[in-house]
Amino acid sequence: MVSRVCADGKFKIEEFTIIEKSNLPSTYHSGQFVAFVPTKVLNSVKELGKWVYLTAPEMIALMQGTIQNSVKCKLIKYI
Repeated sequence: MVSRVCADGKFKIEEFTIIEKSNLPSTYHSGQFVAFVPTKVLNSVKELGKWVYLTAPEMIALMQGTIQNSVKCKLIKYI
C-alpha cells in the first residue's frame, strides 16, 4: 500500500515529497525504505551535480594537470 500511495512522487506532506523504494538488494533483506525529500531539492536535481568514481592514477593525473581518456569516457555521458 505504501508503494501505491507514494508512486511517481505524487505524495507530498507540506514541503516534502515522500519517496518509497523496496526490494533493493543493497538494503538488509531487500527491505523497504521511505525518504522524506524537500520538494525544492527534488525539483532541482540537475543542479546538484553528479558523482564520478576516479581511480588513484586518474586523480594523480588530474593533480598534475592532465586528463586521461578514461576520465573523459566517464564524463561524456553527463554532457
